[in-house]
Amino acid sequence: MTAAVLPAAHEHALRAELEDLLSTRNLTVKLEEAVGWFDRQGYESIDEMLEAKEEQQFISALQIKPGKAKLLAMDLLKRRTNSADRASAPSIHDLVPHHVRDTLSTSAAEPLEMADAARFAERVTHGRNRTVPPDKWGLTVRQFKQFVGMCQRDTAKWAELAASTDRNKPAGVVNAYQICEHFVKPFTRGTGCGVALLLNPTAPLEAEMMMSHTWAEDMLEVLDAIEDRAADDGRSDELVIWFCCLANYQCEDGAGPTISEQLALDPFGTVIKSPALRCMCLLVTSTQDPYDRLWCVYELDVALDVMEAYEREGDARGGLFVHVEFSQRAWDVYRGRIVEWSQDEAERVGMSGDEWERRHELGPEYAYYRSTVRCEAAGCGRQEDAAMIWRKVEEAGGWERLNDRMARFRSPRPTGSRQIMEEEDLAEAIALSVNDGPSSRQVTEEESSRKRSRCGLKFSDLPP
Repeated sequence: MTAAVLPAAHEHALRAELEDLLSTRNLTVKLEEAVGWFDRQGYESIDEMLEAKEEQQFISALQIKPGKAKLLAMDLLKRRTNSADRASAPSIHDLVPHHVRDTLSTSAAEPLEMADAARFAERVTHGRNRTVPPDKWGLTVRQFKQFVGMCQRDTAKWAELAASTDRNKPAGVVNAYQICEHFVKPFTRGTGCGVALLLNPTAPLEAEMMMSHTWAEDMLEVLDAIEDRAADDGRSDELVIWFCCLANYQCEDGAGPTISEQLALDPFGTVIKSPALRCMCLLVTSTQDPYDRLWCVYELDVALDVMEAYEREGDARGGLFVHVEFSQRAWDVYRGRIVEWSQDEAERVGMSGDEWERRHELGPEYAYYRSTVRCEAAGCGRQEDAAMIWRKVEEAGGWERLNDRMARFRSPRPTGSRQIMEEEDLAEAIALSVNDGPSSRQVTEEESSRKRSRCGLKFSDLPP
């Protein structure tokens, strides 16, 4: 189709329509690419693109995470089936599996206000962080979204924090250090409860998924990654997560346990081995690599031990216990970074891309991380935590073992972890939305399971 210049009014309407579509999946970072694609194709509206059945081309052009591609495809399918001029289209219930249908819409979280803390504190009947077991310091994804939303609605403070470059923070980002100091502590001060226990004053929630994360991450990217993982999990807003910044009592004011006292309870060890915990998820944002933080590599190492034990025992969680979830921005950054590094390495040794890839059986991700990861150089905010982790790493076999394990974790293999996925996975993920009915190529459950679990980046995923 020949590109056409749209009248200003039409262009504005199209931009607003695309922004509304993309914001549902935290994809406004892709707005300019979406507008550019529509402009090149000459489409004046989303419905016009749907009539031409070019969903796959549109989604592929955005180069988004496979998980987000699936969700965006489902959104477009829902829009198409709800269009008045397609009344005869098959029902979405006929085309989409129930576990995907459940992620199409989530109820909006009720607004939370700073003043609500006192009301919650009056209702507390449990033992607060001092006596409630750490594996019950959970909160739902809906509650996580409520809290972050409360922080954002303080627009003046949020803008001030975003503009700050303290502790080498990039401007434009609000991180967990800032959220803790300016929102978590004021919200919970004097209550003896972390945010999670305060928001659940009578019935503590047992964690179903533990989030391993760095504190220098962009909290909006964290929210993006958590929402994607919850949607893929199927529990969506009702998924109960363990997020340390909101789980621990952070105030150090005598009203509750100190950080040291809480660490003495071994919250990580308690949560990771809890019978109710279905998995641990490593969150990756563009602002800090988890491998640069000692707690993240330690948590991942222990989680992999737990996963291997479950596999030996025949536990259903074996092989699916450890996941990785990138924010969309991080996915773009890491995908480009690994491909660029792989291309440079191939050129350095005088090989073509295909030759270089065949030489690395464990894939470009393993090669990249094996070359760059130095867990012994990872930082830690508390010296006593660093000493504990160093001791445990050395007892378990040393840093060379850990570096290799962290790299191997990023290589393609049959586990539940989601890494940078192959282009063919993306095509399969969105194929359902392109056809008027189920795909004519029936995929066996074994093949479907294998594709869902595969991770790793093909050298040829991006053009040179």
